[in-house]
Amino acid sequence: MDIETAGLHFMQCHRWLERMQESTTDQGVRLLIDDVRDDLWAVGSVEGELGDLVLGALASVAAAVDVSAELLERAA
Repeated sequence: MDIETAGLHFMQCHRWLERMQESTTDQGVRLLIDDVRDDLWAVGSVEGELGDLVLGALASVAAAVDVSAELLERAA
């Protein structure tokens, strides 16, 4: 997953999170994405220092989706 494609535009981040949620069946990852989306709505801005925090949260989601997919592949 390339989190840079999400950009730091508020709605782009939400759309990216929606795509990530659709790409996984892992309930733990889906809950993480819900939490990040809720936090992003609460923050309401993705500029400046908050933008760095948002980017970090998106990176966490991308890593969780990648790890979940890899574990599913190994289990198959």
